[in-house]
Amino acid sequence: MSEQQAGAGGTSFTATIALWASRHRRLVVLGWLVAVIAALVSCSVLTVDDSVEGNAPGESGRAFTLVEERFGTEEGRPDEIIVFSHPTLTVDDAAYEALVTGLLRDFRALRVEDTRSAAGSDVLDSKRLVASTISHYDIGL
Repeated sequence: MSEQQAGAGGTSFTATIALWASRHRRLVVLGWLVAVIAALVSCSVLTVDDSVEGNAPGESGRAFTLVEERFGTEEGRPDEIIVFSHPTLTVDDAAYEALVTGLLRDFRALRVEDTRSAAGSDVLDSKRLVASTISHYDIGL
């Protein structure tokens, strides 16, 4: 195929860019270096607001406020918090208490099991996923 036939409509946009880049290698490398340097400079100049002051909006924010009020902010506080909510029941309803305590009992019973070979025998490792839990009902509020 001659150059004239290819230029008449047979060359795609991508092929045109590739041909230009192959003819101007130094300019392409220089452009990439400028882009990388600009990205690094902008990352070091711009700051991120990572402050955690204040609570999240909505139900999770209200739940976090309640946890801090009822369980305190000392170092011994749990790392993970599970919040139960029900559209019609309140924390004072016996049905809600039964539901929450049942779910927590099932949660405390969760285990991960792993079988490994040791000294020619299969050994079963079983570990609890949750070390301890405390609920609204446990502290007597």
